[in-house]
Amino acid sequence: MLGVMVWVAGAGLEAGLPAPATKILAAKLSYFGIVSVPPLWLVFAMRYVRHDRWVTRRFLAALAIVPVVTLVLVLTTESHGLVWRSTALNETSGTIVYEHGWWFWIWTGFAYGAIMIGTLMVLALGVRGRAVYRRQGIAIGVGAIIPWISNLIYLTGNSPWPGVDPAPLAFTVVGAIVAWAL
Repeated sequence: MLGVMVWVAGAGLEAGLPAPATKILAAKLSYFGIVSVPPLWLVFAMRYVRHDRWVTRRFLAALAIVPVVTLVLVLTTESHGLVWRSTALNETSGTIVYEHGWWFWIWTGFAYGAIMIGTLMVLALGVRGRAVYRRQGIAIGVGAIIPWISNLIYLTGNSPWPGVDPAPLAFTVVGAIVAWAL
């Protein structure tokens, strides 16, 4: 949830700042949260379903490679365009619209994979576990699907607000669902 908080704060700053350059800086800062959410969700899921033996230093180091590379590439994207090929201010909404580079899609695949694996682990416990874990697992697993749907709406260009990713808000909802379920 700390990663979600950083992501939401960055998205809020991006939305509230007037100049395109400061909006882009806020978007870059939000990536400190963005890159932490999927791997930490996977670690939470592994610990929740009691696969602690898999959560080793080696595993955590390997899990951090793509997020760290992504963060470095986001912070330097103007020099290579691997994350954002271009950015443009949408004059109507005041948001920045990003044309994504190829590394963004690698990051997205990694993030979706980590979240999907964690979600499936939690749902499997929900289906097979004792009654208390069944209710928790299903609530948490179903709740985790909400950010996917909201992010897919953004990535496919079907967001009613151009340039606005509703995933940070959706993850906030998931945080409430997880807290309630636990």
